[in-house]
Amino acid sequence: MTGHPVRNKTILGLHRWGVSMSVSEIIIRNLRFGISRAPNPVWCDNNLIRTVQADALAIQIPPGERYFIRSLRRWESKLDDAHLVSEIRGYAKQEALHTREHEDYNDALRALGHDVDGMERQVERQLRIETPFISVAVTCAIEQITYSTSIVWLTKESGEGIAQPYKAMWTWHSIEEIEHAAVAIDVLNEITKDWSSLRRYGFRVGVFTHVFLTFLINWLRFGLRLQREREGKRTFKSVCRYFWVAFGSPGLVLDVIGGNLKYFKPGYRPDPAKNRDLLQQSRAALDVAVADMEHFFAEREGSASRAPELAAAQ
Repeated sequence: MTGHPVRNKTILGLHRWGVSMSVSEIIIRNLRFGISRAPNPVWCDNNLIRTVQADALAIQIPPGERYFIRSLRRWESKLDDAHLVSEIRGYAKQEALHTREHEDYNDALRALGHDVDGMERQVERQLRIETPFISVAVTCAIEQITYSTSIVWLTKESGEGIAQPYKAMWTWHSIEEIEHAAVAIDVLNEITKDWSSLRRYGFRVGVFTHVFLTFLINWLRFGLRLQREREGKRTFKSVCRYFWVAFGSPGLVLDVIGGNLKYFKPGYRPDPAKNRDLLQQSRAALDVAVADMEHFFAEREGSASRAPELAAAQ
């Protein structure tokens, strides 16, 4: 099913920046947030540690999303399910826009004096495996992590203490991660449909376990590095504060881990429809956040997008 433009609506399946791709509600929103125009070293609730923990997640996103697009699009010509092919294409367009905006976000981190290139190269080395089946399973694993993280963000984190334009960008990204959360696992199930249930389960959770631990270690290392570079030093006390914020109070890592444990259930598939109320509320909140962001900037960047070319090139 091809998309059609939708304007001035914020109802189920439609959004005023949207292109409705299918009944799954994968919606293309071509928004620009201009993070690099307003680098902020303490944008999350005026709390340095919570800020760098989110920034440590952001650093991993551009190399990851380019990998995800390649992983799924290489299967397009091999799938007979036209609906699933359209889902992959909608997914790729959303992820291409995410890549563009997070490249800009990482430029803001560079402007704050961080060696983003070194950290990105580490993620790229970890994602060098391009084996077709494994790369889809890796994509499923990271999509599950971002799906769980996005639910936590939208339910607990997107409050008044989040500075613009970060608030609008993370709200947008989280909504779309929920919208396309099932695409990768639908592809995995389709390409392994001739496997036994036990083989498919062992493969899926085995890859997930490795990916989750790698992702968590990256996040901890990158966050601690950003904290040290912004504070100018590292002490035992500063490291303890970092881990307390992560695992104690507010302890968001534990919330994310709880969501990811669902992945170990046989036959698990993330279901965006179960988050329909959250998506409706968050889409409305995105309208408000973007309007607020427009006041933040005297001028907004143009809306021309290179996302389709980026997605096609992967």
